[in-house]
Amino acid sequence: MLVNYGNKIDFSTIDYPGKISTVIFLAGCHVRCPRCHNKQFWDMKNYKDIKEIYEIIDNVDKKYVNAI
Repeated sequence: MLVNYGNKIDFSTIDYPGKISTVIFLAGCHVRCPRCHNKQFWDMKNYKDIKEIYEIIDNVDKKYVNAI
């Protein structure tokens, strides 16, 4: 299965309140919300096999990260 991968933030303290998180952004949204803060991902095409996404998740430093 392919997913349209946008980007990753290794350590975020704002995307999951009260937790340190790794954020995986997916691309290709067609909704186009006017206040979207990820417009750079709307038309992006960067397909990766889901196994690559699982590898990203498996490599998260779980000593510091509480959420993905």
